[in-house]
Amino acid sequence: MSDYQIWECLICGFIYDEALGWPDDGIAPGTRWADVPDDWLCPDCGVGKDDFEMCARGPSTTPPPAQTEEQPNEAPTLAPSAAPTPPHNGHWQCSLCDWTYLPSRGDASQSIDADTPFSALPNPWRCPECGAPQTAFSAKPAATQPLIIVGTGLAGYHLAREWRKLDPDSPLLMITHDDGAFYSKPLISTGFAKGQTPEQMVTSSAHTMAEQLRAEILTHTTVEQIDPHARTVTANGTDYRYQQLVLALGSEAMAPPLTGTGLDRVYTVNDLTDFRHFHRAIAPHRRLLIIGAGLIGSEYANDLAHTERDIQVVDPLPSALGSLMPAAVGNAVQRSLERRGVRYHLGTVVQSLAATADGVTATLANGTNIDADIVMSAIGVRPRTALAQAAGIAVGRGIKTDRWLRTSAPNIYALGDCAEVAGYNLLYVMPLMHAARALAPTLAGQPTAVHYPSMPVMVKTTLCPTVVCPVPPSLEGQWQIEQDGEEHVQALFYDRQNQLRGFALCGRFLREKDRLNRQLGALLE
Repeated sequence: MSDYQIWECLICGFIYDEALGWPDDGIAPGTRWADVPDDWLCPDCGVGKDDFEMCARGPSTTPPPAQTEEQPNEAPTLAPSAAPTPPHNGHWQCSLCDWTYLPSRGDASQSIDADTPFSALPNPWRCPECGAPQTAFSAKPAATQPLIIVGTGLAGYHLAREWRKLDPDSPLLMITHDDGAFYSKPLISTGFAKGQTPEQMVTSSAHTMAEQLRAEILTHTTVEQIDPHARTVTANGTDYRYQQLVLALGSEAMAPPLTGTGLDRVYTVNDLTDFRHFHRAIAPHRRLLIIGAGLIGSEYANDLAHTERDIQVVDPLPSALGSLMPAAVGNAVQRSLERRGVRYHLGTVVQSLAATADGVTATLANGTNIDADIVMSAIGVRPRTALAQAAGIAVGRGIKTDRWLRTSAPNIYALGDCAEVAGYNLLYVMPLMHAARALAPTLAGQPTAVHYPSMPVMVKTTLCPTVVCPVPPSLEGQWQIEQDGEEHVQALFYDRQNQLRGFALCGRFLREKDRLNRQLGALLE
């Protein structure tokens, strides 16, 4: 039997076993990793092949065992790739343009392999930024102040990992308001169907992450202010100086405008701490009201439908997922969930929640009353910008940055959900991964602009698997719909120049995702 390789997603721990393939995406058993399409995405969290690493060599002929309460989730930890430790810090800086040569990265533009020390560079080699000779370079001293990253979500930890590949020695300080545990945020909307507890979703503690990243991580610590002129952040009353500062603050759940005596029964779920509270609250109950039928609400309705609960969903739009895709696709998702008992109230809103002896009664604008045990608000999230704004840093929908992730303040960068990068505020996993890969070399001395390719979003509605490549809200054009029965829909959006600019697919049309995605241009060149 041939030895098959097993590849693990560094973000969520998903396993790709070459022996088993992934038939759900048309990848047959026995398909080698090299033959998996380059634009294939992790089914669980949506990242690409670059975020997988080989963890074992087969043979393997059976899938990994199912997780149970007695068998905790053993997803892989986020470990930095090994890199040799160079002398001083191994970095050499050009005196003319400040471009930095990083031995751990080499210089692909001049065929210099990674891990080539500066002393081993061939004589013809010149600075790729300005053309200066090697004599214009001098050894760059190690930083005396740390790189500070505020936030330990996917954005913060992934950046730290990428940066450590390039700079093994400079000090790193991470500050987080929670416990700093590493987990894959996309998985929290699949936890009930998989029978996972919040504790099983944690793959590494803050202590483990600190050891792996050679960092100091301050947990349960709130950053109160930033002083860009003094280059300090104040956290829990203590000032910390930084060499460079990255804001990876994430987003916060929006609260619906409700009145009444039952507001203490309303929960939002935007991180693992929220999920712990909601998981504990819903455990003894069956009746759930979800406010919002967008991406978050639809994924949780799908997830909780597997638990045989009585779920009702309210949304002001006339179709599920109405802000992301045309009604034909949203209706297919809705029908699939309705077959599992989910009930929808569309085209209306919740006006008030009244506490009752055993839960709440929601009154809708159309006069309908809904009795529920607890309520989940899933009307959306907004970037966290208040800290930056108070420091005089420019904000819009998010913290404004250029393509190098630089904010309006020197030596301060923003990344992830909180950032508005060159006008784009994209609240998905793939954009932050691309941004982290660009920002890491920028922080290490090699300015690198972020590139956003077309990035389809997998909607985790397993009862009706769906993918959408969202259309910018201001773009003019029209949808073209092809439908085969109730469950198979293809919606293609063409602009006024008849160029494909987005799509939404479900059912058998999912197989068209890769072909259509190749037709789309990059979002940010």
